[in-house]
Amino acid sequence: MGALLNAHHVPAARVRYLEDSLQEPHYAARGVPQEVEGQRRTAASFAFGHGGPALDHGPRADGADSAAVLQELGIPPEEFEALNSRGVVA
Repeated sequence: MGALLNAHHVPAARVRYLEDSLQEPHYAARGVPQEVEGQRRTAASFAFGHGGPALDHGPRADGADSAAVLQELGIPPEEFEALNSRGVVA
């Protein structure tokens, strides 16, 4: 169907699921799928002449950096704990 539409100047392409897309050989060649902490993750797909992006750890838990970020903004630890206990921050 895509070829027919393209032949009539209608842009069209097959929609793929992420897992299907990651099976494409060019993604593997660019190092997009990476194994990190026992799970398959994806890195950015661009590359430089000397290498490209790499993952060295999985995603951080929600709120893992909240206290540090808010402290940098001037929120003291006691105020963060009060906000956290009320569910305002994580």
